[in-house]
Amino acid sequence: LNFRATKKRAYPINLGTNRKIMRKTTITKSKSGYKWSQTDDSLTISLPVQNVTRKDIDVLMAEYVLKVNVPSSRYIQIIDFPFPIDFTSNQNHVQLTDDALEVFLMKKDVNVAPWTELQLTGLSQAELTERRNRSLDEYYTWQEEERKKARSLTHELDHEATRQQMAVESHQRDTIESTKKAIHDRETDILQNELDALEAQNKSLSQ
Repeated sequence: LNFRATKKRAYPINLGTNRKIMRKTTITKSKSGYKWSQTDDSLTISLPVQNVTRKDIDVLMAEYVLKVNVPSSRYIQIIDFPFPIDFTSNQNHVQLTDDALEVFLMKKDVNVAPWTELQLTGLSQAELTERRNRSLDEYYTWQEEERKKARSLTHELDHEATRQQMAVESHQRDTIESTKKAIHDRETDILQNELDALEAQNKSLSQ
């Protein structure tokens, strides 16, 4: 894909606690209609998605691939990155505005020079497909591992909740039994005292 500069935006770069400089970043537009910009460690991609809700949009972020699918408007965009992104970063996010879908991604290697293209060129279709599939396989493997972790955590939480509930019920049973025993012992003592008093009275009358 060919790109052309449309406008420039200034981004702050933090050089310490009190020093910042501004670096200009060129926003480029592709023939596919999306725009993108970059900083040393991130990418921002603006795609022409409008008149839909966020739940209508499926976004997949893999190390070398971004796929955006909007079935309701028959829009699909696949971008093969020339360099890897950190697809597991919790800083990655998607925001739907009135004008576009904004996808913010963290670069994996911040030591790479500024990207000159967003869509990788120079590979045959077969090479590009193989590269894309490897990236997607890695994503799905990671996703399944995350699901396993989530299921394991849910199981552990359920087990702990059950253990705590059983402990509460056991404590309640112990409290009830303890209360019953205390009542029984008190009533037994009262009855014994009454019997002792009655026996003492009988002895007094018999003398």
